[in-house]
Amino acid sequence: MVGAVMTYSHPGAFECVGKMVAQPDDSFRCDEESLAAEALFYIVVCAVVSVLLLIGALLLFLRTTAGRVIVMVATALSALVGVGFFVTDTISVGLFRGPIIGLTPAVLSIVALGFAAAPSTGRWISAARSQPRYPQPNYRPY
Repeated sequence: MVGAVMTYSHPGAFECVGKMVAQPDDSFRCDEESLAAEALFYIVVCAVVSVLLLIGALLLFLRTTAGRVIVMVATALSALVGVGFFVTDTISVGLFRGPIIGLTPAVLSIVALGFAAAPSTGRWISAARSQPRYPQPNYRPY
């Protein structure tokens, strides 16, 4: 979501950049305030990935396999989008981020994908299922 907010708040994300018009009060401003197509696509993808990660994280904390799968899909999508926008550099917000900051979200997504896909995560989820929910009948503790 931070990437979506940064893109929306950056003046280069709007189509009016380079189309500044002189106003009667000696100021320059843009008459149209619409987002560029690349910036709008990036914002939508960031919002979808953020919602998927939030839902997946909540389900993963509840120790469900669905949460693990959702987190893996969302982090893979996030890594692909991050690398894709870094390589193509079509989004104007990439002009002020720099190469290392531009790849940081993709690297963090790959690390989170590795943690979600790790066998220990699967064992942790399956351990919650193997625990008995209720005490066994006729069981006497010592």
